[in-house]
Amino acid sequence: MKTTKINYNPNIDMESVELEKQHWLKKVKRDLDRRVHRDEGYRKFLNLKVLEVDKCCSIENYYVDVKWKKSYCHNEKHLRGLETMRKDFNENGLSLYSTFNGNNLNPFMINQWYKECKNEILKRL
Repeated sequence: MKTTKINYNPNIDMESVELEKQHWLKKVKRDLDRRVHRDEGYRKFLNLKVLEVDKCCSIENYYVDVKWKKSYCHNEKHLRGLETMRKDFNENGLSLYSTFNGNNLNPFMINQWYKECKNEILKRL
């Protein structure tokens, strides 16, 4: 995996980013803890989660291009918004909240958090 320096938006409040990242990480861990039964389905679930985390970390913008588009494939407005966010990301760097909808986390930021928190997520598995 090639490592690149993350281009954060210079106006970003890094304390807010850390708080949101910790909140997001708690939600991801809670999602992983949801499966209690240790059966064949659980092993498949773990394998899929490990592969998902690995893809998010090794493929550039995997979360944005695959997971986010899949979640919002029925909504053209969100798909157009993704292109707006991608353009803003390329011009201004990584921001915490979406330029398309200021109330939601920027999916590019979530993609970055997968890379930063990979070890913590894999420990939970």
